[in-house]
Amino acid sequence: MSLDITRRFRTAAAMILCSLVLSGCASDAIFGFLRPRPEEAAAEKGDKGPKAGLTAKPGSYSSLLRLGNSTIAAGEPKAAVFFLRRAHQIEPVKADPLVSLGRAFALMGAYNQAAEAYRAALTRQANNTVALRGLGGALIALNQPYLAIDQFDAALRLDPADYRSYNGMGVAYDISGDHRAAQAHYRVGLMERPGEPAIRNNLALSLALTEDFKESVSLLTELSNEPAAKRRHRLNLALVHGLAGDYRRAARWARRELNEDEVRDNLLYYHTLRSMGDSGKTAAVFGIYSRTPSRVSAAPRRAATN
Repeated sequence: MSLDITRRFRTAAAMILCSLVLSGCASDAIFGFLRPRPEEAAAEKGDKGPKAGLTAKPGSYSSLLRLGNSTIAAGEPKAAVFFLRRAHQIEPVKADPLVSLGRAFALMGAYNQAAEAYRAALTRQANNTVALRGLGGALIALNQPYLAIDQFDAALRLDPADYRSYNGMGVAYDISGDHRAAQAHYRVGLMERPGEPAIRNNLALSLALTEDFKESVSLLTELSNEPAAKRRHRLNLALVHGLAGDYRRAARWARRELNEDEVRDNLLYYHTLRSMGDSGKTAAVFGIYSRTPSRVSAAPRRAATN
Protein backbone atom coordinates (compact mmCIF):
# COMPACT_ATOMS: atom_id res chain seq x y z
CA MET A 1 0.00 0.00 0.00
CA SER A 2 0.97 3.04 -0.84
CA LEU A 3 0.18 5.11 2.05
CA ASP A 4 1.53 7.89 0.01
CA ILE A 5 -0.97 9.08 2.86
CA THR A 6 -0.10 11.85 0.83
CA ARG A 7 0.27 13.63 4.09
CA ARG A 8 3.52 15.53 3.67
CA PHE A 9 5.25 18.34 5.55
CA ARG A 10 6.53 20.74 2.88
CA THR A 11 7.51 24.07 4.43
CA ALA A 12 8.03 25.75 7.78
CA ALA A 13 4.74 26.49 9.53
CA ALA A 14 2.93 24.00 7.26
CA MET A 15 -0.81 23.73 7.77
CA ILE A 16 -2.18 20.36 8.85
CA LEU A 17 -5.53 20.31 7.07
CA CYS A 18 -8.76 19.46 8.87
CA SER A 19 -10.87 16.59 7.51
CA LEU A 20 -13.91 14.66 8.70
CA VAL A 21 -14.81 11.06 8.04
CA LEU A 22 -18.26 9.74 7.22
CA SER A 23 -19.59 7.50 9.95
CA GLY A 24 -22.08 5.51 7.96
CA CYS A 25 -23.58 4.62 4.60
CA ALA A 26 -25.76 6.92 2.54
CA SER A 27 -27.65 6.88 -0.69
CA ASP A 28 -25.63 7.40 -3.86
CA ALA A 29 -28.00 10.26 -4.62
CA ILE A 30 -26.35 12.42 -1.96
CA PHE A 31 -22.79 11.19 -2.41
CA GLY A 32 -20.68 14.20 -3.28
CA PHE A 33 -18.26 12.19 -5.39
CA LEU A 34 -21.05 11.47 -7.90
CA ARG A 35 -22.03 15.09 -8.40
CA PRO A 36 -20.53 16.45 -11.64
CA ARG A 37 -18.72 19.73 -11.54
CA PRO A 38 -20.57 22.64 -13.25
CA GLU A 39 -18.53 22.38 -16.44
CA GLU A 40 -19.20 18.63 -16.59
CA ALA A 41 -22.93 19.12 -16.14
CA ALA A 42 -22.94 21.70 -18.93
CA ALA A 43 -21.05 19.35 -21.21
CA GLU A 44 -23.46 16.50 -20.51
CA LYS A 45 -26.33 18.76 -21.60
CA GLY A 46 -24.57 19.47 -24.87
CA ASP A 47 -23.49 22.99 -23.93
CA LYS A 48 -20.21 24.31 -25.21
CA GLY A 49 -17.47 24.28 -22.66
CA PRO A 50 -14.10 22.76 -21.82
CA LYS A 51 -15.54 19.26 -21.38
CA ALA A 52 -18.04 19.33 -24.22
CA GLY A 53 -15.82 17.50 -26.67
CA LEU A 54 -15.27 14.69 -24.21
CA THR A 55 -18.97 13.99 -23.73
CA ALA A 56 -20.33 14.27 -27.25
CA LYS A 57 -19.83 10.51 -27.61
CA PRO A 58 -20.00 8.99 -24.14
CA GLY A 59 -18.33 5.71 -25.13
CA SER A 60 -18.76 2.29 -23.59
CA TYR A 61 -18.45 1.38 -19.94
CA SER A 62 -15.25 -0.57 -20.53
CA SER A 63 -13.61 2.20 -22.55
CA LEU A 64 -14.49 4.84 -19.96
CA LEU A 65 -13.19 2.68 -17.13
CA ARG A 66 -10.01 1.95 -19.03
CA LEU A 67 -9.55 5.63 -19.85
CA GLY A 68 -10.10 6.62 -16.23
CA ASN A 69 -7.55 4.11 -14.97
CA SER A 70 -4.98 5.06 -17.59
CA THR A 71 -5.46 8.73 -16.72
CA ILE A 72 -4.77 7.93 -13.06
CA ALA A 73 -1.66 6.01 -14.11
CA ALA A 74 -0.55 9.05 -16.11
CA GLY A 75 -0.67 11.16 -12.94
CA GLU A 76 -3.91 13.02 -13.67
CA PRO A 77 -6.41 11.78 -11.04
CA LYS A 78 -8.56 14.91 -11.26
CA ALA A 79 -9.16 14.36 -14.97
CA ALA A 80 -9.81 10.66 -14.34
CA VAL A 81 -12.77 11.47 -12.08
CA PHE A 82 -14.78 12.68 -15.08
CA PHE A 83 -14.44 9.39 -16.97
CA LEU A 84 -15.00 7.23 -13.92
CA ARG A 85 -18.20 9.06 -13.00
CA ARG A 86 -19.51 8.38 -16.50
CA ALA A 87 -18.56 4.71 -16.24
CA HIS A 88 -20.44 4.50 -12.93
CA GLN A 89 -23.51 6.11 -14.49
CA ILE A 90 -23.54 3.46 -17.21
CA GLU A 91 -23.02 0.52 -14.81
CA PRO A 92 -24.13 1.72 -11.36
CA VAL A 93 -24.14 -1.78 -9.85
CA LYS A 94 -20.47 -2.46 -10.58
CA ALA A 95 -17.76 -1.84 -8.02
CA ASP A 96 -14.79 -1.21 -10.30
CA PRO A 97 -15.51 2.45 -11.23
CA LEU A 98 -16.10 3.26 -7.57
CA VAL A 99 -12.84 1.64 -6.50
CA SER A 100 -11.01 3.66 -9.13
CA LEU A 101 -12.82 6.82 -8.03
CA GLY A 102 -11.65 6.13 -4.50
CA ARG A 103 -8.07 5.86 -5.70
CA ALA A 104 -8.35 9.06 -7.74
CA PHE A 105 -9.77 11.05 -4.84
CA ALA A 106 -7.13 9.68 -2.45
CA LEU A 107 -4.38 10.79 -4.84
CA MET A 108 -5.98 14.23 -4.92
CA GLY A 109 -6.00 14.36 -1.12
CA ALA A 110 -9.84 14.33 -1.05
CA TYR A 111 -10.04 11.64 1.61
CA ASN A 112 -13.68 12.18 2.56
CA GLN A 113 -14.72 11.55 -1.03
CA ALA A 114 -12.30 8.65 -1.33
CA ALA A 115 -13.86 7.01 1.73
CA GLU A 116 -17.35 7.53 0.27
CA ALA A 117 -16.35 5.94 -3.02
CA TYR A 118 -14.72 2.92 -1.37
CA ARG A 119 -17.73 2.43 0.91
CA ALA A 120 -20.04 2.58 -2.09
CA ALA A 121 -17.89 -0.02 -3.85
CA LEU A 122 -18.10 -2.31 -0.82
CA THR A 123 -21.90 -2.13 -0.82
CA ARG A 124 -21.70 -3.68 -4.28
CA GLN A 125 -18.84 -6.11 -3.64
CA ALA A 126 -18.18 -6.69 0.05
CA ASN A 127 -15.15 -8.93 -0.56
CA ASN A 128 -13.23 -6.43 -2.68
CA THR A 129 -9.84 -6.35 -0.96
CA VAL A 130 -8.66 -3.35 -3.00
CA ALA A 131 -11.63 -1.33 -1.74
CA LEU A 132 -11.05 -2.50 1.84
CA ARG A 133 -7.40 -1.47 1.70
CA GLY A 134 -8.29 1.79 0.02
CA LEU A 135 -10.88 2.62 2.67
CA GLY A 136 -8.37 1.74 5.37
CA GLY A 137 -5.84 4.11 3.83
CA ALA A 138 -8.38 6.92 3.56
CA LEU A 139 -9.38 6.45 7.21
CA ILE A 140 -5.73 6.62 8.27
CA ALA A 141 -5.40 9.91 6.38
CA LEU A 142 -8.50 11.12 8.23
CA ASN A 143 -6.92 10.11 11.55
CA GLN A 144 -9.40 7.30 12.21
CA PRO A 145 -6.99 4.44 12.96
CA TYR A 146 -9.41 2.11 14.73
CA LEU A 147 -11.87 2.22 11.85
CA ALA A 148 -8.95 1.65 9.50
CA ILE A 149 -7.86 -1.43 11.44
CA ASP A 150 -11.31 -2.94 10.87
CA GLN A 151 -10.89 -2.57 7.10
CA PHE A 152 -7.43 -4.12 6.98
CA ASP A 153 -8.57 -6.92 9.27
CA ALA A 154 -11.43 -7.67 6.88
CA ALA A 155 -8.99 -7.70 3.94
CA LEU A 156 -6.70 -10.12 5.79
CA ARG A 157 -9.57 -12.47 6.54
CA LEU A 158 -10.12 -12.66 2.79
CA ASP A 159 -6.41 -12.93 1.97
CA PRO A 160 -4.14 -13.83 4.91
CA ALA A 161 -1.04 -13.33 2.72
CA ASP A 162 -1.91 -9.74 1.75
CA TYR A 163 1.29 -7.91 2.67
CA ARG A 164 -0.24 -4.54 1.77
CA SER A 165 -2.87 -4.99 4.45
CA TYR A 166 -0.22 -5.92 7.04
CA ASN A 167 1.55 -2.69 6.12
CA GLY A 168 -1.65 -0.68 6.42
CA MET A 169 -2.50 -2.38 9.71
CA GLY A 170 0.95 -1.46 10.99
CA VAL A 171 0.49 2.21 10.15
CA ALA A 172 -2.98 2.22 11.75
CA TYR A 173 -1.62 0.70 14.97
CA ASP A 174 1.24 3.21 14.99
CA ILE A 175 -1.22 6.09 14.67
CA SER A 176 -3.30 4.62 17.51
CA GLY A 177 -0.18 4.61 19.70
CA ASP A 178 0.36 0.83 19.84
CA HIS A 179 3.81 0.73 18.25
CA ARG A 180 4.64 -2.81 19.31
CA ALA A 181 1.50 -4.16 17.61
CA ALA A 182 2.42 -2.08 14.58
CA GLN A 183 5.91 -3.54 14.44
CA ALA A 184 4.55 -7.07 14.74
CA HIS A 185 2.31 -6.49 11.71
CA TYR A 186 5.14 -4.98 9.66
CA ARG A 187 7.28 -8.02 10.42
CA VAL A 188 4.57 -10.42 9.33
CA GLY A 189 4.19 -8.37 6.16
CA LEU A 190 7.91 -8.77 5.52
CA MET A 191 7.57 -12.52 5.97
CA GLU A 192 4.96 -12.49 3.23
CA ARG A 193 6.92 -10.05 1.06
CA PRO A 194 10.61 -10.11 2.00
CA GLY A 195 12.45 -6.91 1.23
CA GLU A 196 9.32 -4.83 0.49
CA PRO A 197 10.58 -1.19 0.65
CA ALA A 198 7.31 0.31 1.89
CA ILE A 199 7.14 -2.02 4.88
CA ARG A 200 10.83 -1.64 5.73
CA ASN A 201 10.45 2.15 5.63
CA ASN A 202 7.43 2.15 7.92
CA LEU A 203 8.93 -0.39 10.32
CA ALA A 204 12.01 1.84 10.62
CA LEU A 205 9.86 4.87 11.45
CA SER A 206 7.90 2.85 14.01
CA LEU A 207 11.11 1.61 15.64
CA ALA A 208 12.34 5.19 15.91
CA LEU A 209 9.17 6.05 17.83
CA THR A 210 10.02 3.38 20.42
CA GLU A 211 13.66 4.60 20.45
CA ASP A 212 14.95 1.39 18.89
CA PHE A 213 17.30 3.56 16.88
CA LYS A 214 19.95 0.96 16.07
CA GLU A 215 17.58 -1.25 14.06
CA SER A 216 15.73 1.76 12.65
CA VAL A 217 18.93 3.33 11.31
CA SER A 218 20.14 -0.03 10.00
CA LEU A 219 16.92 -0.60 8.03
CA LEU A 220 16.87 2.86 6.48
CA THR A 221 20.60 2.94 5.78
CA GLU A 222 20.33 -0.31 3.86
CA LEU A 223 17.23 0.94 2.04
CA SER A 224 18.80 4.31 1.21
CA ASN A 225 21.92 2.72 -0.29
CA GLU A 226 20.02 0.42 -2.65
CA PRO A 227 19.97 1.29 -6.38
CA ALA A 228 16.18 1.77 -6.28
CA ALA A 229 16.30 4.01 -3.20
CA LYS A 230 14.04 7.06 -3.29
CA ARG A 231 14.29 10.56 -1.92
CA ARG A 232 11.89 9.77 0.91
CA HIS A 233 14.13 6.96 2.19
CA ARG A 234 17.12 9.28 2.54
CA LEU A 235 15.05 12.02 4.15
CA ASN A 236 13.46 9.55 6.53
CA LEU A 237 16.95 8.35 7.47
CA ALA A 238 17.89 11.96 8.23
CA LEU A 239 14.73 12.20 10.35
CA VAL A 240 15.59 9.07 12.34
CA HIS A 241 19.13 10.32 13.00
CA GLY A 242 17.58 13.58 14.16
CA LEU A 243 15.19 11.79 16.51
CA ALA A 244 18.19 9.93 17.92
CA GLY A 245 19.94 13.26 18.52
CA ASP A 246 22.66 12.55 15.95
CA TYR A 247 22.38 15.87 14.14
CA ARG A 248 25.69 15.50 12.30
CA ARG A 249 24.51 12.37 10.46
CA ALA A 250 21.03 13.85 10.08
CA ALA A 251 22.50 16.87 8.30
CA ARG A 252 24.73 14.70 6.11
CA TRP A 253 21.78 12.69 4.78
CA ALA A 254 19.51 15.73 4.50
CA ARG A 255 22.10 17.54 2.36
CA ARG A 256 21.74 14.84 -0.29
CA GLU A 257 18.26 16.20 -1.03
CA LEU A 258 17.96 19.69 0.45
CA ASN A 259 19.67 23.06 0.34
CA GLU A 260 21.35 24.52 3.42
CA ASP A 261 18.36 26.61 4.50
CA GLU A 262 16.13 23.55 4.33
CA VAL A 263 18.66 21.44 6.20
CA ARG A 264 18.79 24.05 8.97
CA ASP A 265 14.97 24.09 9.21
CA ASN A 266 14.90 20.31 9.42
CA LEU A 267 17.52 20.17 12.17
CA LEU A 268 15.50 22.64 14.21
CA TYR A 269 12.41 20.55 13.62
CA TYR A 270 14.12 17.32 14.68
CA HIS A 271 15.07 19.06 17.92
CA THR A 272 11.42 20.05 18.43
CA LEU A 273 10.21 16.53 17.70
CA ARG A 274 12.46 15.06 20.39
CA SER A 275 10.62 17.07 23.04
CA MET A 276 7.12 16.08 21.87
CA GLY A 277 4.90 13.47 23.49
CA ASP A 278 4.24 10.21 21.68
CA SER A 279 0.99 11.22 19.99
CA GLY A 280 2.36 14.47 18.59
CA LYS A 281 5.62 12.84 17.53
CA THR A 282 3.76 9.98 15.83
CA ALA A 283 1.44 12.33 13.96
CA ALA A 284 4.44 14.33 12.78
CA VAL A 285 6.53 11.33 11.74
CA PHE A 286 3.68 9.69 9.84
CA GLY A 287 2.29 12.99 8.51
CA ILE A 288 -1.24 12.37 9.74
CA TYR A 289 -3.97 14.98 9.57
CA SER A 290 -5.84 15.98 12.68
CA ARG A 291 -9.44 16.98 13.22
CA THR A 292 -8.33 20.34 14.59
CA PRO A 293 -6.21 22.53 12.31
CA SER A 294 -2.88 23.40 13.86
CA ARG A 295 0.42 24.80 12.76
CA VAL A 296 3.72 23.00 13.03
CA SER A 297 6.88 25.06 13.37
CA ALA A 298 9.88 24.39 11.17
CA ALA A 299 8.21 21.44 9.49
CA PRO A 300 10.72 19.29 7.60
CA ARG A 301 10.83 18.76 3.89
CA ARG A 302 10.57 15.01 3.70
CA ALA A 303 8.37 12.42 2.12
CA ALA A 304 5.72 10.71 4.19
CA THR A 305 5.23 7.02 4.75
CA ASN A 306 4.65 4.49 2.00
